[in-house]
Amino acid sequence: MKIKNTQSGQMLLVVVLVMVVALTVGLSVASRTITSLKISKQNEDSQRAFQAAETGIQEALQQLSGNHTVAGILDNQASFNAVINQTSGNQLLLNGGDDVTQDKGMDVWLSGYSPVMYANPIFSATTGTITFYWGTAGQSSCTQGGSASAPRGNTVRPALEILLLYQTPSNPQLRKYLFDACNPVRFPGAQPASSTSTTITDANNPSVSVTFIYSANISINAALNTAFIAKVIPLYNSTKIGVASSISLPGQGSFITSTGLFGDSSRKIQYFKPYPQLPAELFYAIIAQNSN
Repeated sequence: MKIKNTQSGQMLLVVVLVMVVALTVGLSVASRTITSLKISKQNEDSQRAFQAAETGIQEALQQLSGNHTVAGILDNQASFNAVINQTSGNQLLLNGGDDVTQDKGMDVWLSGYSPVMYANPIFSATTGTITFYWGTAGQSSCTQGGSASAPRGNTVRPALEILLLYQTPSNPQLRKYLFDACNPVRFPGAQPASSTSTTITDANNPSVSVTFIYSANISINAALNTAFIAKVIPLYNSTKIGVASSISLPGQGSFITSTGLFGDSSRKIQYFKPYPQLPAELFYAIIAQNSN
């Protein structure tokens, strides 16, 4: 009786299994290497695209004059396209939708800034209403205190001071408004704010919306229709601020959207550049002058 020799068949099977395992490991390593190289290249391309977008912002800031586009190609072949829009419309978010600093505030232009400052007040031929919105979810505490250098946290409920300049720039008159969202109000002479749940979408950047919880109206009557600028100052806390007007507000600054491209990578940066702020001391000097 003969016994068949199966060793050669077993060896062949072992060799095949070893080759399959080796091939699988090799393919896995190759795949990981290719993926790593691809990710590394994508990161490098993305970084170049981001740098190009930053360059677009810098170039646009040198050419802030009306609505236009700035484009260019860098030495590394990355390109940028920066679109400049003057912020205007019936609904606007001050500071591009970012917080307005406590006790510092921002200007709201009710007349032209460029090319002629204070020209053509928007209410000069009619009357209307401006509504200011402020305060966001979580800003609910009426604990008094805090300053720009030592705020008491974002839970403090902001109040709003509005300084409205009217008549002529050479002989300005000032109307002061104080609105407090706390009851009782935290300082003498303040008017109570209205509770609201209103979402303001920026006219020039529809991707940015803010829901506010306090509001106050200012009626622009015949005595105030020469109003040319207002300074809006948050008190007790920094906060986002929105403005809605019955008449379209003029430009408040420049909103820049810069897109950088390199290869298949695209990066976008948005930046808001307000017009230079008038110093708050100017407004308070007018208050002091009018009180004498």
